[in-house]
Amino acid sequence: MYDQDVKQIIANIESADAGTPRKRITILGAGMAGLVAAYELSRLGHHITLIDAQDKIGGRVKTHRFKNGDYHELGAMRIPKTHYFTRYYIDKCGLKLRKFINHHDDPDSFYFIRGIRTTHKDAVKELVPKFQLSDRELSMIKNADTESTALLALLAPLGEAVNEILSDRESLDALFGKGPLTELIRKLESQTIYDFLREHLDTEEAIELVGAITGLEVWWDKAITMLLRDEIVQHDSSGLDEIVGGLDLLPKGIFSLLKDRDNVVIELNTEIHSINNEASKVQFTSSPRGKKEEIVCRDADYLICTIPFAVLRRMEVTGLSVGKMRAIRNLTYASSTKVLFSCRERFWESNYEIIGSGSQQDSINRQIYYPSDREIDESQLLAKSSLNTVTGQYMQYKKRKITDTTPKSGALVGSYCWGSDARRLGSLSHKDRAKVVLDAVGEIHPEALESGMILNSVSIFWDEFDWTSGAFCFMKPKDFELYYQDTIKPEGKLLFAGEHCSLDQGWIQGAISSTLNAVLHLVEQH
Repeated sequence: MYDQDVKQIIANIESADAGTPRKRITILGAGMAGLVAAYELSRLGHHITLIDAQDKIGGRVKTHRFKNGDYHELGAMRIPKTHYFTRYYIDKCGLKLRKFINHHDDPDSFYFIRGIRTTHKDAVKELVPKFQLSDRELSMIKNADTESTALLALLAPLGEAVNEILSDRESLDALFGKGPLTELIRKLESQTIYDFLREHLDTEEAIELVGAITGLEVWWDKAITMLLRDEIVQHDSSGLDEIVGGLDLLPKGIFSLLKDRDNVVIELNTEIHSINNEASKVQFTSSPRGKKEEIVCRDADYLICTIPFAVLRRMEVTGLSVGKMRAIRNLTYASSTKVLFSCRERFWESNYEIIGSGSQQDSINRQIYYPSDREIDESQLLAKSSLNTVTGQYMQYKKRKITDTTPKSGALVGSYCWGSDARRLGSLSHKDRAKVVLDAVGEIHPEALESGMILNSVSIFWDEFDWTSGAFCFMKPKDFELYYQDTIKPEGKLLFAGEHCSLDQGWIQGAISSTLNAVLHLVEQH
């Protein structure tokens, strides 16, 4: 809603750049933000040096491929229909999309909550009686569109808040940083997700139920405005997609478009140690990764920094404004852990007729995701939820029998969890982490515990990943008011980009849109 058409922004960049001297630009970070910046600026003929500490590009886009060919995502994994910036570059790279079948999309998926194992479609009669809900809360569930998404009706206040914001243009502008905070947005900005639900629901039991079925229970301290922005950006969207073959094909595709250009120098395995911002140039120090004894000081005429603030915080950074330094110190990042299993058989399909989608638990693993690599006929859509956040986007499809000859093995996301549970899992070794998660998956799918069912496993705790020190930016109350404008503000010839420099935080869309804004600002400097 607040993003201009990507083609218009690129046209604005080209217009502002036309007839000006070519610049020498250093870009720190070869994730999605850095790659898009390098592609667009090199396409215009500027001289680019792209630096990353890893031995490969892509940042937090991290597809893992098992030896048998199964794959799933350790990082970013889904693309909303309304994320046009991301889709522009998917088209540019000639990649194919298919439906990402989100959790709650298949009514045969499961809940395992308070020791009760039930399918989504049976949860109203089997799970709800275990919670002491008010008559109003029970009525909300009873009046839901479909039985399998009925419990999500408890999130109706989120949709009501969205409608209130959409009816007030000043509040809408304020929520997206386009004007001063209104009374409504100031109130919402001060509320955690828990505060908001406690105001609009009657019982702690209902809040616990919502937290368990969405995984939000570990994010009660985060700002409700984050979810509201997601809902508004994706308002009236028609679901989510994924890239056929793995999401890492997107950064690889952009990389292939720029890597052989004469005006592009790419330095991987190069660690940045400090940044010093001066009026006429930006200085930084770097070394081959792991070889601090070889540190050298280098100059950049212009520098775009896409390094997450969580990493920038442990570096020596000088010459920045007080507000920028405050944002670097305090901007909140989310914790996340994922555990993937390569399974000998797709027992979720053969035994339960689950095609894609996910199951939710109050166990430490929180969320299971089944692979979405079966074709779904979108004309068979039965119902669509009114929620479109990371916890929403729920669609309902007619069931389809598996009749093709696709190999029976499959990659299962045994855990995608956030917050405190992510840190608890993250404190374990991979072997122990995988065991704890497998035991939790076994509460829903005992087949997973059969000898030889799990062929291999892999996991990641993003807080411990050296080059991110967190999964993605997810603000606490007041972060937007206190830090957002300073986060995105250019500092002379030093510019910043990445999902943390956007209001599509946690999405590839945010990385790309922030990058194009930084590129536009840079080419306007004559």
